[in-house]
Amino acid sequence: FDSIDTFQVQEDNDNDFLFMNTTDFVIKNIITYFHVPSLPLFAAITRIIEGDPKNSSKHLISIIPIFIKSINSAIVTRKKLFEYLEIIVASCKEDILNVVPLLTPLILKYFDTSYCLHFATSLSFYLKSMFIQSAMELYSQALMKIKTTLNLE
Repeated sequence: FDSIDTFQVQEDNDNDFLFMNTTDFVIKNIITYFHVPSLPLFAAITRIIEGDPKNSSKHLISIIPIFIKSINSAIVTRKKLFEYLEIIVASCKEDILNVVPLLTPLILKYFDTSYCLHFATSLSFYLKSMFIQSAMELYSQALMKIKTTLNLE
C-alpha cells in the first residue's frame, strides 16, 4: 500500500469540502448564525478561537465587526463581549493587529467603562510596540475626555 501524506493532500485541496480544516469549517458555519447574535454564539466563537488561534486568526476580519456591532447595540452583554474580545486578543496576540483600526473607535467610545479600559490594557500588553500608533491616538483622546469631564481648561 502506498501511504498518502494527508497534510499535503489537505494543502492541495483547500477549497475541497472533504479536506477543509476543522476550525475553518466550524467558524464558517457558525458565522452564518450571527444574523441573530446571542451570547452563546459569542462564547462558542471565542472558545474556538482560543482553542485554535493559528487557524482561526484569519477569520478575525469577519468576526470582530460582529462583536463591534453587538457591543454598540447591547447594553446588558457589553461587559461580557469585551471579556470575550480580551480572550481573543490573548489567544491571537499579533494576529489581531490587522483589526486594531476597527477596534480603536470602539475603545474610544467606551473608554469610560472599566471593562473597556481593561480590554485596551490587554491589547496594549499583547501587541507591545505594535500598539504604539493606536495607543497614541487613544491616549490623546482619553486626555481630552478626562479634561472635558473634569471641566479643565
